Amino acid sequence: MEIVRLQKEHCEILAELEKLCFSHPWSQRAIEDEVHNSNAYFVTAVDGDKILGYGGMHCTHQECYVDNIAVFGHRAPDGDACGSCVAVTLALRALGKRACACL
Repeated sequence: MEIVRLQKEHCEILAELEKLCFSHPWSQRAIEDEVHNSNAYFVTAVDGDKILGYGGMHCTHQECYVDNIAVFGHRAPDGDACGSCVAVTLALRALGKRACACL
């Protein structure tokens, strides 16, 4: 499993994942809008060509907030929990952005 930046080609399947996970899912267009949003950091968990899940956050004014984390409900082939890997990636990015004034 690898965590990569969200790409437009990921968005169609991620919109389907949104429908499976959330009562108010984001549309494909809404997810696509985050690809080039300079205040957003979205990642996709992939295994080769297979999308396992995704997550993202927005950062502004020295704060970051997580919007979504969603996975297809299985572990990556290497045994890693996809959602946890996405969450850790977002947390590390937030720390790198100095998201908390106390850091």
